[in-house]
Amino acid sequence: MKFDTVIIGGGLSGLACGISLAEKGKKCAVVSSGQGALHFFSGSFDLLGYIDGSEVESPIQALSSLNKEHPYSLIGVDEVERISNEIPAFLNKTGVKITGGNAKNHYRLTPIGNKRPTWLTIDEYITADDSFNGKKLLLLNVAGYLDMPVKFIATGLEQQGLSCDVDEISIPELEKRRENASEMRSVNISKTIETIGINRIADAINSKGNGYDVVLLPAVFGWNGNEQFETLKGLVKPMVKTVATLPPAVPGVRIQTLMRKYFQSLGGTILTGDIVVGGKIENGKLQWINTRNLEDEKLIAATYVLATGNFFSRGIAGAPNEIYEPIFGLDVNTKACRDEWYDERFFNPQPYMRFGVSVDNNFRTLKNGKTIENLYAIGSVLGGADQIKEASMGGVSLITGVHVAELISKR
Repeated sequence: MKFDTVIIGGGLSGLACGISLAEKGKKCAVVSSGQGALHFFSGSFDLLGYIDGSEVESPIQALSSLNKEHPYSLIGVDEVERISNEIPAFLNKTGVKITGGNAKNHYRLTPIGNKRPTWLTIDEYITADDSFNGKKLLLLNVAGYLDMPVKFIATGLEQQGLSCDVDEISIPELEKRRENASEMRSVNISKTIETIGINRIADAINSKGNGYDVVLLPAVFGWNGNEQFETLKGLVKPMVKTVATLPPAVPGVRIQTLMRKYFQSLGGTILTGDIVVGGKIENGKLQWINTRNLEDEKLIAATYVLATGNFFSRGIAGAPNEIYEPIFGLDVNTKACRDEWYDERFFNPQPYMRFGVSVDNNFRTLKNGKTIENLYAIGSVLGGADQIKEASMGGVSLITGVHVAELISKR
């Protein structure tokens, strides 16, 4: 099979790159193993939240202080600002509705009630910047649902000066989920709500929400699209907002679903449930790749993009004495001595979190110090940044994905 570009990895960065290329008329394929980091989504996309442990208020202004190996530094401050300005409209086209901007971080509420600075948040989520002072809040859980720790969240809201009552709703069909703890998960609840109808849930919420200005609900609505929650807002008397829960994250599943559908509507091809197992590098170029499910058939493209993620998704792997990229054996910016990989103090920044695939200034990968002309890398597989500690993962994924798509389109 022949394409203009084959993207290896169907997470946030891979889909962002694929959509950007498909919008430019490129014939693209995405090879996706299935679930990705979006299934652990917090409800927000981070651009840059911390530098050396200190909170960042204005992420664009802080970019110039990053190290030269950081993906943002390779792109350049002006380009990061331009692309990050365009991302809200980019996401909106796919059906992902968000609030926020790159001029100043706002605060999201974590599933344990803490505040963290962030860039963009799905507009159904409560943020710490929402003006609820003086309003009566009700934190309303689904009976038996343990992935929303209501006591922590209520405490977090109280620390923001907001008074919050706690209650729960019980629906017979949802009660059946409690017979098996593994079934009382966010996606299963969302699917059950879709089956029984949103009106039943709205009636249960209204029976508890009388006299309240705002009802806060677990983010368990609309795993397959936005309609479920939009309908709920029109049926419930108080304002309704959602709170991030522990994984799996229904909004993350929704984002992946919406982005996939949009990519396919543009003519893109997704090979789901498959992984790339190898390929041929010759004369400084990747000639072809093959996958586990299509082992006897080569995928041939003018350009390839590696978007396989970091250690979490095995885009980067570790052995007792080496850190390596497992598909092509690409160069990884690591430390030679194992003792330098980690800090014994658990909560300190860990050096290995900055390890990733080495690239040139145009995000082309390297092998044995030599550039592979047509194989790019994007997202969490890149080195040079501790994307979790500095709260930049969503931004790095989206911005490098779009940036590399622009580079490829100019070839």
